Amino acid sequence: MQQPGYYNPPPASSTQDAIVFAEGGVTRQTVNAPSQIQIKLRSNEPVQSQSTTVAQADGLTPAGQSALAQKIQQDEVTPQNTLFAKPETFFGTLPCFHKDMRCIAQQVTLTLAPNGRWRARVSYLENQQASGGAQTMQGCWRGVLMRPPRLMLLGEDKNVRAELTMTSSQVLQLRSIDGQTPNLTYTLSRQPDLDPISELDGVAAPSCN
Repeated sequence: MQQPGYYNPPPASSTQDAIVFAEGGVTRQTVNAPSQIQIKLRSNEPVQSQSTTVAQADGLTPAGQSALAQKIQQDEVTPQNTLFAKPETFFGTLPCFHKDMRCIAQQVTLTLAPNGRWRARVSYLENQQASGGAQTMQGCWRGVLMRPPRLMLLGEDKNVRAELTMTSSQVLQLRSIDGQTPNLTYTLSRQPDLDPISELDGVAAPSCN
C-alpha cells in the first residue's frame, strides 16, 4: 500500500551518499570514535604502580628514604655529641701553675655541651680559702675520637686554653692548661648535677660552627 518504488530503493551512488550526508543522516546514524588516543591498562596492574614509578624517579622509594635518613644522621654526628649526648659538668682542684696567679690552687667547674660550647667557673684559693670573686669564661671545645678521646678547650680568641683526656666516662685528666704541662696527674670528675654557669646567661655565646 506504499507509494511506487518504496520497496525498491535506488542503488547506492556517490550522488545519493552526498545527499544523505547533506541531510544529516550520517550524524544521526553513525557513532564516531573520539579523536583521542586511548591505551587500555591491564586490569591486574596495581593502582599504586604509577606512584611507585614517580617515587623511584624522584629517589623517594623506601630504600632511597632510608639511605637519605642515614646520610642526614651521619652528617649530624660530631665528636662533641658522640662523647656527650647532653650537657655535663665536671669539677676538680688544680694547682696554680703560673706564679703570677698568686694562689696555691684553683677550683674549676667545667660544663661541656654537645653543641661544642663550654663554660667554666674558676675560684682561686689562698690558704685553702677562696680569694676574691670567682671568674667565669666560655668558649668552644673540640673532641678527637681516639683511645682515649681528647678534648681541646678553645678560648673566645680561638686559641687552645686547655687539653684534656677522657680516661673514662666519669673522669677528665688534664694534659695542659695555658701552655703549661703538669708533672703530676690532675683530674676533673663528673658531677651528678648540672651546673649551667648561669653567670654567663646574659653574655653572647661564641659561634662554634
